[in-house]
Amino acid sequence: MLVLFDLLARNDHSGLTISKDIGSHIVTMYRVRFCKYSRNKRLPWLLLSTLLCLFGPAKLVAQELIFVGQAVPPLIIVDESNQKSGALVELAQALIDFTEVKASIEILPWARAYEMGLNDANVILLSVLKTKIREPQFQWIGKVHQARAHLIGLKGHPEVLISKLEDAKVLRVGSVRGYGSAAYLVKNGFKERYNLVLASDMAQMWGLLFNERVDVVLSNFQTSPYEIKSVGYDPSKVIDILEVAALTNELQFATGHNTPLETVEKLRKGLSALKKQGTYKKIMTKWELTAD
Repeated sequence: MLVLFDLLARNDHSGLTISKDIGSHIVTMYRVRFCKYSRNKRLPWLLLSTLLCLFGPAKLVAQELIFVGQAVPPLIIVDESNQKSGALVELAQALIDFTEVKASIEILPWARAYEMGLNDANVILLSVLKTKIREPQFQWIGKVHQARAHLIGLKGHPEVLISKLEDAKVLRVGSVRGYGSAAYLVKNGFKERYNLVLASDMAQMWGLLFNERVDVVLSNFQTSPYEIKSVGYDPSKVIDILEVAALTNELQFATGHNTPLETVEKLRKGLSALKKQGTYKKIMTKWELTAD
């Protein structure tokens, strides 16, 4: 072991190889021997930097996966004591257990979760809409739900005849900033501070509708009763006005291109196995969702 550090200190790497299995052991021995006895206080950190440059941090320290998503009942739920539940939380945990990966599940605001999933290695998004724009940006692990977007309004309000999305431009339409539905509305000519109001999260979006700050919202009609109830409103007071067929897309587990392909393939195979053995369908049925 000391020969290895002597080689590193002399910047002599000829014939030097290292296995992944002993990477963490090398770092531990390095800290004990050099940090304790070196008189040159900069040398330990210089050598550690050399190790990281030569072999990469992923080879020295096991990377834990983080599954992240925004609270969207009944897919993803977090209560006041920060206990997590929901169909996709249960599915993620089943996948973690099946593949025996080291992982955690975190509930975050959507914008932060999305940025992490897109840019950070080993961060898995629990639920992301697979659109043509997003398709090349992510590594897609597998379908977990089918999202069907609808314009949803309040019952008993003066009805506006809407047969297509273009007709809704005379209304105030609500969505969530960063959502695929919001991007779709902008792409189709809706403008903020005119006929488009973007909320920071799902709870605020439903508040906008029930407090009549918007006329309709664009959301997943299948999950909307759970979302509405979870934020203290009555789901029986809403009505489906128009299905936006172009936004009927798959929700998938996905991760950015910085996550190793080996990890992605392991998760893909695991999710496929959970579907074949019936675990996926069992979880979806428990939460009264369609196992598409």
